Amino acid sequence: MLEVFTYKVKNLPKVQRRKLGKEKAYAMYYSEGLIEIDPRFKGKKELILLLQELEHHLHPDWTEDEVIAESETIASFLWRKKKKKIHHEE
Repeated sequence: MLEVFTYKVKNLPKVQRRKLGKEKAYAMYYSEGLIEIDPRFKGKKELILLLQELEHHLHPDWTEDEVIAESETIASFLWRKKKKKIHHEE
């Protein structure tokens, strides 16, 4: 396989799926490196939520508006380029 970049990826948060109705949230990020996402979300909405919580991990100083704008922009770009989840790997 051709290697294009050799950037070392930061430690990525673990992702867990659980219903978050009691928390009145769709997804949550914990500073210990954990993302929880409600399993009822699929498709582009799931992608946006995962990116939002990852942005909280990568940019803890960003405002919520900055996080939302960035994650929705990236999700829309990836979705248009057909970078969709094909099967569940975790």
